Amino acid sequence: MLSDFLIILLIFGIVGFIELPTIIKERQWKEFTVFSVFFLLGLTITIMYQIFEFDFSGISHWLVSVFSYD
Repeated sequence: MLSDFLIILLIFGIVGFIELPTIIKERQWKEFTVFSVFFLLGLTITIMYQIFEFDFSGISHWLVSVFSYD
């Protein structure tokens, strides 16, 4: 379980290390905000799914029923 957590943090850390310096250097603060929100949301969902085995099927079924064309 700890190794899964460390692998997830390593992967997200590498992505952040590659993307963030350019965004900060070019002073793109709106892009930085959007990137940070989606980055933290993705990290949180990944940890909830992989580490805590959270079941997202209920949320998925609700989203499909709300946004379906039927």
